[in-house]
Amino acid sequence: MNILSFCKFTLLAVVVAGVVAGLRADDDTTVKRTGTYATSNGGSGTTQSTSTYQKGTVSRQGSWTNQNGATGTWKSQGTWNRATKSGTTQGSVTRPNGKTTSWQGTTTKTAPGTIHAGGTITLANGQKETYATTDIRTAPGVWQKTETLTGPNGQKTTIQATDTRTAPGTWQDHAVTTGPAGKQVDSSSTTTLTSNQVVAQTTATLPNGQGVTAAGAYSQTAATVQH
Repeated sequence: MNILSFCKFTLLAVVVAGVVAGLRADDDTTVKRTGTYATSNGGSGTTQSTSTYQKGTVSRQGSWTNQNGATGTWKSQGTWNRATKSGTTQGSVTRPNGKTTSWQGTTTKTAPGTIHAGGTITLANGQKETYATTDIRTAPGVWQKTETLTGPNGQKTTIQATDTRTAPGTWQDHAVTTGPAGKQVDSSSTTTLTSNQVVAQTTATLPNGQGVTAAGAYSQTAATVQH
């Protein structure tokens, strides 16, 4: 995964994570949602998802259909053991072109305000990358993240990021991503969550000095809750 592709993948992950994880529910609950989305490059479409919350486990699956009528799907599952302060995560995304990316990993809370995670990403071409992250809470609402991605040939991409909750429902992120050749992308993003909408915008400066901007918005159109 090259450095620009990684940044695009990261932006997609931020938006999807905000959409599917932003609204939480009690244990032993199933929540079904439908919605619409639009991106700054002219993309748009509809989404549907089902989230099941059980003690120690959250399972999610869903799909999206773009403006051309093509459909992609995704699914994920996370577990957390309060006694051991550790958990697991796994999931996959299948794009409308049929290509699938999947991941699996573990998460451990080693101290108050310190979380370590690591695992494997399997790309659509079958190659595997590993990831290792450390998140440290440095102040209320502020997290410092260090992440290393190691490619199939041993090449490394590193990310140094600061995530800050600036207000209820609003997060700002600043990240510097350094690719295997030492080239860097400097990016800043803002994500805002309301009761039925997620809006995300990212600006980045590429290694050649070019500035790029990407944005996306998700609006929930309906939700049903089953206990």
